[in-house]
Amino acid sequence: PDWLGWVWWLLVYVVASLAVLVGLLVMIAFLLLMDRKVWAAVQMRRGPNVVGPFGLFQSFADMFKFVFKGPLIPAGADKGVFLLAPIATATFALAAWAVIPLSENSWGKWVVSDLNVGVLYLLAISSLGVYGIIMGGWASNSKYPFMGSLRSAAQMVSYEVSIGLVIITVLLCVGALNLTDIVDAQKAGLGTKAGLPGSFLDWHWLPLFPMFVVFFISALAETNRPPFDLVEAESELVAGFMVEYSSTPYLLFMLGEYVA
Repeated sequence: PDWLGWVWWLLVYVVASLAVLVGLLVMIAFLLLMDRKVWAAVQMRRGPNVVGPFGLFQSFADMFKFVFKGPLIPAGADKGVFLLAPIATATFALAAWAVIPLSENSWGKWVVSDLNVGVLYLLAISSLGVYGIIMGGWASNSKYPFMGSLRSAAQMVSYEVSIGLVIITVLLCVGALNLTDIVDAQKAGLGTKAGLPGSFLDWHWLPLFPMFVVFFISALAETNRPPFDLVEAESELVAGFMVEYSSTPYLLFMLGEYVA
């Protein structure tokens, strides 16, 4: 019957989505540990080193701590929007990975959704991520997170312009909006011409090196990573737009940042 085909199609997408989601969460757990270790080294301290060997389980311990703590919601906050904001931020960040090609083999492409307009989808989803931050700052009903959300929105929207211009240069080189086609277009480039086929010298970053620098800086600013973390600005705005958040809602905001 026809409905079995729909059920099979739905099952494949659910399994693929779960595989990407679990892989992302595990990767982010250790990425966060590396981030903390690096900043600890910069500040001449040891960083996480107690939970598990070399502190490898610290991120998982923090996750359980956040999940089991009770969220505190300010009395004057708009509770619905207050809780919706971190969910929206994490959801939009995770949804962007649906079009990212992960690999390719004889079975086909390893991508949840191989959209022909994958680049446009990514730009749209990254733009929607601003709404979660604005909602979080506004719903807190406090001037400090509201000021922080305005600063964050201004920074993210500003650097989306430069990211868009950089992406256009790649699209002009490839002639396609499909991310798999963009990856395939880098199988032969300067490295192949130099006698090193299949090397990283074939990638677009080398002929487009100035654009690569602009993209890297813009990506840090777009995702509020140092040195563009003035959005959180602890010394001025007390953690910015998420100063009123705790437990799981705070975890979702941080998850959205690292996933992005």
